[in-house]
Amino acid sequence: MKKKEKVSIFRNGVLVIGASRLGAYIAMSLQQAGRNVTVIDKDQEAFDKLEDFQGFTVVGDATDLNTLESNEIKRYDMVIVTTDDDNSNLFIGDVCNTIYEVPKIYIRLNDSDKVKLLVDSKIKAICPFLLSVEKFYEMYNE
Repeated sequence: MKKKEKVSIFRNGVLVIGASRLGAYIAMSLQQAGRNVTVIDKDQEAFDKLEDFQGFTVVGDATDLNTLESNEIKRYDMVIVTTDDDNSNLFIGDVCNTIYEVPKIYIRLNDSDKVKLLVDSKIKAICPFLLSVEKFYEMYNE
């Protein structure tokens, strides 16, 4: 007899780590799109950017595995890491990938040279610099 899988209470769940302007905007946009969103940040005041946010907010350090585990990291479909520290983002993304096997992982990288560290990984990089350059060339070539 086939074992029945548990249905997650976080179906369509997204964990956003870092309530920077980017993280807050992504969290709000995903919530408006009907996703269940939880945001983790070290600083309580960072959540002030989340106007009318209906999701969960957690004050904590996501580089601490206890923070991830106490927020049931394995139940999320997607993790988006948007702190201002590339090394923390790489570490958290790798932990979410290798230890917790989160299906979709996106990390912000300010240093676009670090994207090469993600080769052969399912972790996707969001590089504000490269996105700005691409947008410039789109506008330039109109």
